[in-house]
Amino acid sequence: GPLPFDVPHRLVTSFIYELPWGVSRRIQVPGALGVLVNDWSVNGILSLNSGLPFSVSTTDRSNAGPGRNGRANCVGDPVPDGFEQTLSRWFDTSAFAPTTAFTHGNCGYNTLRGPSSKSMNLSVFRSVPLGSARRLELRFETFNLFNWVNYGFPAANVSNQGTFGQITSTLGDPREMQLAVKFYF
Repeated sequence: GPLPFDVPHRLVTSFIYELPWGVSRRIQVPGALGVLVNDWSVNGILSLNSGLPFSVSTTDRSNAGPGRNGRANCVGDPVPDGFEQTLSRWFDTSAFAPTTAFTHGNCGYNTLRGPSSKSMNLSVFRSVPLGSARRLELRFETFNLFNWVNYGFPAANVSNQGTFGQITSTLGDPREMQLAVKFYF
């Protein structure tokens, strides 16, 4: 099966855009308004990822020794055509069964995929020249700009029917914002 870090589809794109108002830019804004609007730039990074793989497990009853994770028995298609994946039922739980004593499960390694993830980071910044090679940079940065929720893996142990197939956790952080001042000399 695929390795735990296998991401078959990933898009990462970034951009930087200098706003047109400024000292050496297309539009010159004089006076007090120019002090506020000149020399700003915007940049961002968008990341979209398909889900990571995971295995469905069961209580190990193979009697092969301690520290083993047993795989469940596959008895059907976990995501049949037309199946709607939801947080309360990420896969068809009836497609799996626990193993019997002294046997190993027949489900493959990492045969299912968890939820996809996405994030958008954005910053707005301005460079203020202070003479010679010195300058001040004012920054406003946002991480997870759209406050997208990225969900964790579903509970994947067929022996725990209470939460089996349900997603009960999130990954990553909610939106974070920060102000920063950098002095270049």
